[in-house]
Amino acid sequence: MKMEKNALLLGSVLGIPLRLHISLLILIGIVSLMAASAGVNPVIILILAVGLFGSVALHELGHSVVARAKGGYIQEIVLYPFGGAAKIANLSRKPIDEILIALAGPAVSLVLGLLLLPFSLTHDLGRLNMMLFFFNVLPVFPMDGGRVLRAALTIKNGRLNATRTAAQVGKYFCGLFVIIGLFGMPFQLLGL
Repeated sequence: MKMEKNALLLGSVLGIPLRLHISLLILIGIVSLMAASAGVNPVIILILAVGLFGSVALHELGHSVVARAKGGYIQEIVLYPFGGAAKIANLSRKPIDEILIALAGPAVSLVLGLLLLPFSLTHDLGRLNMMLFFFNVLPVFPMDGGRVLRAALTIKNGRLNATRTAAQVGKYFCGLFVIIGLFGMPFQLLGL
């Protein structure tokens, strides 16, 4: 495997290089060791991690396929501990294109979640994909939902003002997340 910018090249999908950041490997190793010390089979953790980050890669591939159809050039997809990132050049600045590109990733997560939930073997991975979907559609810029909000606001307010408004809305959601964390209200309240 070739290492570049602290990321290992796993291969390519549809001609798009797929990389795994070294920090993700370190995190998976630490979590597996912690799981083993707690009596949980680390192989289960490893399988779930591979499934989760495979799902994240497919989510990013969803963005990439639509971006490519809209004239974008996809440099690479990199998987990090916090998620994935498709690095796209020549990204369309048309609001409708930005909306379609932003929604493509969550659409993949939603479909994966719905397909995996009914089966006991893949139920947990289905739940994780549903969480990815719901989290990514929140209007928190620069996440997918925030990009949709900015694109919708751009039509009337221009890109700069739309970006400012989307960033402000994102700050409010971040504050809400802090409050949820401080008062111990887990995401299970959302039914996930």
